[in-house]
Amino acid sequence: MKTNVLSSRQRSMPTLSFAHGAKRSLVNPARTASGENHLLETLLAEGCSRSALAKSQRVSLPAGTRLLEAGQVGADAYFPASGIISLQSEGLHGESTQIAMIGREGFLGSAAILGADATFHHAFMLTDGSAHRLKSSLLREAFDTDAVLAARLMLYTQALISQIAMGVICNRFHTIEQQLCTRMLSMLDRQSDSRLDLTHERLANMLGVRRESITMAARVLKMRGVIEYGRGFMSVIDVPLMETASCECRLVIKREYQRLLQH
Repeated sequence: MKTNVLSSRQRSMPTLSFAHGAKRSLVNPARTASGENHLLETLLAEGCSRSALAKSQRVSLPAGTRLLEAGQVGADAYFPASGIISLQSEGLHGESTQIAMIGREGFLGSAAILGADATFHHAFMLTDGSAHRLKSSLLREAFDTDAVLAARLMLYTQALISQIAMGVICNRFHTIEQQLCTRMLSMLDRQSDSRLDLTHERLANMLGVRRESITMAARVLKMRGVIEYGRGFMSVIDVPLMETASCECRLVIKREYQRLLQH
């Protein structure tokens, strides 16, 4: 049974070394500042299928925008330049939980390159942002004809699968406070601002728990000086302390992304 009180062991954990600025990012710091998608820039720099990738369209995506519906066939691919995409899995009775996040480090559209007609999950913008949108047919054509592009996209897809798998462990074995800190830090990895425009209800949906549980966890973190929050937002005011209160899942995922994508 999950508890809502940080243990003495968690309070005494040493501060992790990914505490400030660009070191937190999942993407190359030099590319993070450019406000572009790291994966797309890497593909273009390597000369991959320029004719296909050049047909992508830059689009603005407000928070809440639906990018993919469960069961949708032929959905467009998105390479985020800013903002965060949330992948959500939904049960038969409408209950849902977040299974992964995608930012400037990757892309939405793995189903197209894997040959799947549709996915069981849906995707929407968790925060305001923008992305390069590409027809799935063009992405699949590039994947079939460009070995370097195919290898890059498959490695990213493996990293995404690792993120999903680690989330299962996190949800099963870690407290709500740990999960909340880990998810918030993962969001900070994908943006430069310490303010997260999220309601308690949306955070509860991300973790698959009751909103009251998020409120209790947030209250504990606020009392400890880790976060500040108001209507519709949370701000991280002490990243090292939040890292101390989080679990190891985020670092495991970061290392896997770095290993596979060589960031």
